[in-house]
Amino acid sequence: MAKYCKRCRVTLPDNYNTCPHCNSPLVPIPDFLAPFINLYKIPLRIKLLDGIIDDYTWGFTIYLTLYVNRPLTITGVQSLVNNIVTTDFSPNMLNIGINKVSISFRFPLPKTNVLPLRLYFSTGEYADLQIGVVTSSPASSQSSAPPKVQPYIKLPPLEKWDPKLWVGKSLGVYNVLSIIGEGGTSYILKGIYDNVPYAIKVLKLNSNTRGTTIVKGYYYDLQVEASNLIALSNSQYTVKIYAINVDQNSIKEILKGNTELYLRDPPRLIMEFMEGGTVMDLFNNPNVRYSSKWRKIVYSIIAESALALDHIHRQGYVHLDFKPQNIFLAKPVGKTGEEVYSRIKGMIKIGDLGSSTRTGGNIKQLTAEYAPPDQLQNAILGKGAETSMDIFALGIVSYVLLTGRNDRPDILSLNEGVDYYLKGDVGKALEKVKEAKNALCKWVISIPLIEKEIFHEIASMLSCEPNTRPKANEVYSTFSKFA
Repeated sequence: MAKYCKRCRVTLPDNYNTCPHCNSPLVPIPDFLAPFINLYKIPLRIKLLDGIIDDYTWGFTIYLTLYVNRPLTITGVQSLVNNIVTTDFSPNMLNIGINKVSISFRFPLPKTNVLPLRLYFSTGEYADLQIGVVTSSPASSQSSAPPKVQPYIKLPPLEKWDPKLWVGKSLGVYNVLSIIGEGGTSYILKGIYDNVPYAIKVLKLNSNTRGTTIVKGYYYDLQVEASNLIALSNSQYTVKIYAINVDQNSIKEILKGNTELYLRDPPRLIMEFMEGGTVMDLFNNPNVRYSSKWRKIVYSIIAESALALDHIHRQGYVHLDFKPQNIFLAKPVGKTGEEVYSRIKGMIKIGDLGSSTRTGGNIKQLTAEYAPPDQLQNAILGKGAETSMDIFALGIVSYVLLTGRNDRPDILSLNEGVDYYLKGDVGKALEKVKEAKNALCKWVISIPLIEKEIFHEIASMLSCEPNTRPKANEVYSTFSKFA
């Protein structure tokens, strides 16, 4: 015989002793209600077809279009985000087929991409709905379309993550408009808040992040150094960091497979949006790179980059991941060599300060194409970061921009050293570092059609001996004379 909860006014099967909704004791159901028991013989099928959400100051209302396979009476709807139950819905009777139902909750709409609901019925049954919340595109400030809902779609694992899943959603107060790019350790998104664009760097989280970029203690150091890095970025030479949202416990949960948390609240940096793109964009534009002004453009880039590195070094930090992709332009500077040359001065800013560490601190990042062998050696041996590592990277950037190639003779050994280090084979990693250093010491660079003073400065920056590399302010003095 079925049982009945007087408080919730729902019927339940005989195997229930207390109400699962309110924990109240149950009473046997009267005989005249026995026909309801037959409903349990037909499996309940309920499907979400469509919906929309109206958000108010007092709460929110969800308008759902549902398909059900038999008549039902709704007795309550529970938000599984906070376990609040509402009886404010209409209609309460569902017929076989397609039904439209409105459900209101008297609390703020949760900042989540998935809203789980539980619908309770008078038969004692319930149905769980996983509702995906899709906000309207924020591209137009005049658009006021309410959030739509859709059936929840299973998310991919971290190793196969698609950053496009963030487009159209909100990360905190920032609405994500598009994907700007992807690097070895992060996704770069374009977000907007209060009609102002921002760059959002979302950190990649998976156990297989490898390749030419290595990360060690990165997330912990980001959390510890957050306020200092934000202060460091408050300069005309660097891309400003507005916030660092990194929570160690959240990262642990995400790495356990909680991809919904990664979608809703990933570890991220909120940064100033650079409308002019990066130096790599200029390098890839043949109208700029092959113009008669390119050499002078490169001199301006290196001079201002050296000035920015000098600021970072004087504050007691080392960047550790200096490369063309991290040299930004505050504003668009044109599409031809002449236009860029006339506009580029004062536009250069160094970005990705999240990779920076204190001088003498742990080495968290290394991109083998631009880093010196001594950076990998110090990472392996637990020695500290040195400003000379940034100077070497600045030299490689100079060489690449002026020659159009990165043919440093130590790159194969250095990449192999990184792979051995990531595998935990310290002995072989150090052997590869030694090979890389020997190859670098024998390298005789060739850069045609440049001034002797510039040539000697680049050669000094690329020295295999860290102590012989120049300081950032010395590089600025040399390059600024010819820019």
